[in-house]
Amino acid sequence: MSSGRVGKREVDFVCDRAGQRFHVQATYLIAEEATREREFDALLALDDTWPKFVVNMDPIQADERGVHHLSSRAFLLGDYERSFDFTHM
Repeated sequence: MSSGRVGKREVDFVCDRAGQRFHVQATYLIAEEATREREFDALLALDDTWPKFVVNMDPIQADERGVHHLSSRAFLLGDYERSFDFTHM
């Protein structure tokens, strides 16, 4: 696991597992539009097809243009793995 940069934007986590990769942005809450833009835009700027996740404590999650929005609990419990077959990506 590492972090990365896309231009001036930072990607919090670049995760590699068994030859597969996914990107994660983590934030406490998305209470303001500026926070939403910062978290989602960093992932949207990536030019690859690996899964991308914004993880936080918001009670309601909404995916945006292919970036998946998950609760911290769902992410930590591995609920995202049910939606993605990382072995065939």
